[in-house]
Amino acid sequence: MKKLSKMLALILALCMILSVGAFASGEASGEASGEASAEAAAEETAAITIPETSINVDVSQLTASEYGTLTDYTSRDDTGNIYIGTDVTEADTEVVLDETVTGAGYTAVYVHGEDASATVTGVEVATDDTDGQLASDFTGQGAAFVAYDSATLTIEDAYVYTEGFERTGVIVSENSSVIVKDSTFIVMGADPLTEAYDEYVNSANQDIMLSPPWCLGIQGGARVVNMIGATPTLTVLNSTMVAGGWALLSTDSGSDMVINVVDSDLSIVSESEGGMDSGWRIFGYDEDAYGSGYGAYYIGNPSQYYYGTTISGVTYAAIITGATTGVYTSSNGDIDLYDANGELIETVEGEGNVTTINAVYGFMQHNSLSDGIYVTDGTVINVEEAVVLNKAADGDYYFDEAVLNSASGILIQLEDNDDDNRIGMISMAEGFNTLYDESNVNAEDGFPGINYDYTSSSGGNTVTATFTNGDYVGDIFNGTGYYTQTGDDLVVTIGEGATLTGDIALTSTIKGIAYSEEAVEGIAYYGDDITYVLLDAEGNVTEDESEAAYIQFKTYTINEYFLQGHVMNKVYYNGTSTASVVVEADGVWVVEEESLLTSLTIEEGATVYGTLTENADGTLTLTASDEVVEAGTYGTIEAVGGGTNVGGGVTDDGTLDVEAAASAYDATETASGEASGEASGN
Repeated sequence: MKKLSKMLALILALCMILSVGAFASGEASGEASGEASAEAAAEETAAITIPETSINVDVSQLTASEYGTLTDYTSRDDTGNIYIGTDVTEADTEVVLDETVTGAGYTAVYVHGEDASATVTGVEVATDDTDGQLASDFTGQGAAFVAYDSATLTIEDAYVYTEGFERTGVIVSENSSVIVKDSTFIVMGADPLTEAYDEYVNSANQDIMLSPPWCLGIQGGARVVNMIGATPTLTVLNSTMVAGGWALLSTDSGSDMVINVVDSDLSIVSESEGGMDSGWRIFGYDEDAYGSGYGAYYIGNPSQYYYGTTISGVTYAAIITGATTGVYTSSNGDIDLYDANGELIETVEGEGNVTTINAVYGFMQHNSLSDGIYVTDGTVINVEEAVVLNKAADGDYYFDEAVLNSASGILIQLEDNDDDNRIGMISMAEGFNTLYDESNVNAEDGFPGINYDYTSSSGGNTVTATFTNGDYVGDIFNGTGYYTQTGDDLVVTIGEGATLTGDIALTSTIKGIAYSEEAVEGIAYYGDDITYVLLDAEGNVTEDESEAAYIQFKTYTINEYFLQGHVMNKVYYNGTSTASVVVEADGVWVVEEESLLTSLTIEEGATVYGTLTENADGTLTLTASDEVVEAGTYGTIEAVGGGTNVGGGVTDDGTLDVEAAASAYDATETASGEASGEASGN
């Protein structure tokens, strides 16, 4: 854990990195503007002094309080152990922070009750060197601010820095509303792999959860914001939020939350800057580009809206496991912001910024999405891997006037869920297995169906992707139906004003990455934790590195959490998964190399460049050429999955209406029941 004497230097470094584009090429933001922003951040930070006065909390003297019943989840010792700096139960309370706090269990401002409202300004620095046994962000323990039971909290012109397990910036709970304006939050957390108490287990049991489930592919020790309970609302305006790992904005153990973020910067720091490992040694990323964690979590059917916001350094811009709506758009014009009950909070004038995402992946989905994710109005997504990583879940994605840049060349990857029994939870009390073992579902080497016989089953999920008004470059793969899971249906629509250059294909997948000497050296860094085989271009095992094309992972541990989600594809039809493409009038599809579909519809006025072959098994192969495929409907294989969702922002004729999506505040109860609070997804 870092000591207070080193804190100012770290704060300065953290603020300076906020302006640096996290995309490996660095081209997204431009060097000149980045340097100017860094200088401005440094000047602003230099003006901040840490107060000399401190509140040193003796944990042994803390006692349980009513605050300890914020939720049903207890701290590790079941006593609460919470010290409250300012307890607000009345309206229009003003609080000015000027505090440096060490020790566990301290919360600066607790606002609770329907008549309670507070405005907070000032500076707080809170550190905690303990091992996490007393920490819980479901009770609010250790959070800088808590709003509970229909309270209203405004945080304005504040600067907050925290270190330690569950030293959360803000807890928003039970129909409360928090507005963060012109403020900076830096929440560093701690490393659960090296600093947690001896008995700690990685688990989704919220009584003992100290970090995210490692099977999500992330780690860390604190969330900047955690939203719990029914219908809380978070609004972030012109602010900066930084995390050392795990999470920036989280929803958990609740239902029907709303998040609004306008003209703000959200980032997770890299390992070299005090954060968690991104796996850069294996993947070849810029070591300073990414940390570990997500920009936002969707669980309990929240709706989230991002206007002119930059999200950088994250593993995922968002993880989706029970969502209603997500909108990523510009901050042009006046923006109406609503709370979780559909009431207008305020109308703000946007600064005209474009939302920009710099991440390893864009959106990772492994559970339900009832409406859709909307990416529009110039939003830029720069990723190393896929823009959308869907792990066997129904979901709809809409891209309109979006800019999508994938270093891997993949826009959308459907794959079987790898946080299933290849890891698996032993029990809620005992947590997750700490070993990923491919032999739990498959003992073979190579690509299923290609290098060895594999029987797939049907009846999976349906994923749709709609592209309008933009030039989109990259591939779309459906690699589901293996590893004891069912084949999913993929439906791609290339709509009005859209050109898609790339392949759309059914594939077989392996858990792995492309072979390189650098990747092998990176794997060696982690010792014996990782076992793997080398495959040649055909997917056959080889011991000759000169012939190697793929590295197939067989086992790895919780220490290599970042290997989750990474797969390689080979074009293949397993007989159960489907891929359907509809090219609408004024839409253009340019086949790049080889595509494999089960159906293709080309409307009059649409253009498809490629050579079409109708195969004996009913599939369609398209290969790159200057030929134009005639309008018509091709293929006879019908989808057999769970059906297609219809997003609230899509009109009857299939076009995108973002305004309609942004007003869809009527959420339903989460189908999976995670809102009950017994288990967490994040």
